[in-house]
Amino acid sequence: MQNQNQDKPNYDQYSQEIDLVDIAAVVYRRKLTLLLVVLFSVVLATGYWFYLGEKVEVSAVFKIGEEAILNKKQELVPIPLMSVIDSSQLLTMIYLPTLIEATELETGIQINEEDIEINYLESVKDSNNTTSILELSSKGTQKESQALVTIFDGSIELLLKTHAEKLDAYRLRIRALIETVKNNLLLLKQSSTESAEILLLEGNIVSLKNIVAASTKSTILKRATVESAESKGLVIYVAGGLVSGLFLGCFLVFFLELYAKAKIRAAETA
Repeated sequence: MQNQNQDKPNYDQYSQEIDLVDIAAVVYRRKLTLLLVVLFSVVLATGYWFYLGEKVEVSAVFKIGEEAILNKKQELVPIPLMSVIDSSQLLTMIYLPTLIEATELETGIQINEEDIEINYLESVKDSNNTTSILELSSKGTQKESQALVTIFDGSIELLLKTHAEKLDAYRLRIRALIETVKNNLLLLKQSSTESAEILLLEGNIVSLKNIVAASTKSTILKRATVESAESKGLVIYVAGGLVSGLFLGCFLVFFLELYAKAKIRAAETA
């Protein structure tokens, strides 16, 4: 009985508590394994960054023109030629999808419409008036940047054309109204009507002309331009690879250590 207990391996020696010294000793013994795993992870992360390409941001800025109306005080008040909501809907529902599809067919580059942002900005002209501005922006790779430039420039050109047609129609209506008032004024002068009515019509003509003069065209403030979006992108990928490599390396080191101890234990019990 005593001989059996003596021959039986003492497993208590393997159940020692692990402390920081033990951990450091394990890491030091297998430092080459840890170094190789970290190096592989960093190289893999760097290669993936180069595969994706550096991220860039493409943006374009569009200024909405204005119509002019007379308020109750007979003051000229500018209002947007087309509301920001209507302009954005034209872009998102018609112009952008059409150009994205056409560009994909021509270049084979796929652009996700959901990645394109349309932001509304305001430029204060004075205490009472502001200018409505739309900004199109999207982030992508260098490969996608030229496709985004084509899509953005084409979209704002189409929007500019739509706004110009709306402004021309508005001015045409005002000019037709001016001609009508002029004809009425001519009839009044021929019939020798009271001067008060004549003065009123003359004032209306001046106001209508001011409305035409005060209305402004929509303009492209900035055509699509490409700018670097992530100047530290490579650093971030390398840091991520380093951290991932450390975690994976430590796991592998301790796994190999436990495997080695298990082999020793198995050999002792054989």
